[in-house]
Amino acid sequence: MKRISKKYGYYGTNAFLAVINIIVYRNVDQIESKSLELEVETKLSNGLNGRLGYTLQHPQKRLTKQTLINSPKHLGKLNLSVPLIRRTVFAGMELQYTSPRRTLDGSDLKSVWLSKLTFFGQRPVSGLDLSLSIYHLFDRKYSDPAADEHRQNAIEQNGRNLRLKLTYRF
Repeated sequence: MKRISKKYGYYGTNAFLAVINIIVYRNVDQIESKSLELEVETKLSNGLNGRLGYTLQHPQKRLTKQTLINSPKHLGKLNLSVPLIRRTVFAGMELQYTSPRRTLDGSDLKSVWLSKLTFFGQRPVSGLDLSLSIYHLFDRKYSDPAADEHRQNAIEQNGRNLRLKLTYRF
C-alpha cells in the first residue's frame, strides 16, 4: 500500500502580548502563515513500513512581516519500521529535522537533527504491548528557544535517554 498526501494553505490568527512580571495574553498582532506539507507512506507485504514527511512554512506578523519566535521554516521526518520476529516484534527508526529558529533576542539557533530507535512487541501476552525507545540516539546537544516567561534566551534539552513502556489493553 502506498499513500501520498499534500496540504497547503494559509492560516491567520492573533498573537499574544506579555506584560512584565505578570504574563497576560492579549490579541495584539495579526499572524499569517503560508505552508506546504508533503507526506509519502508505504507498507510493504513483508512488513516493512516507511514514511517521509516535509513541511515548508512561513509564519510572520502580518503588518511588519517579522519572523516569529520558535517558528522553523523547514520540518522533516523519516520513519522506518521493520519486523524482527513474525510481525510481533519490530524495530523502528525515526529522524526529525528542524531548521534554524529565532529566539527572543533575535538570534537564530542552529538547525537540529533528532533521532529515536524503538523496539516494539505487540501482544507477547494477550492485551500487552511493550516498547523500549532510545531518544536522541546520537546524544547531540541542542536547545529550544525560550518563551517570554523564561529568563534565558534558549533552553538546553536533555541528551540521550531511555523509555520503557508497558501498555495493557482490556
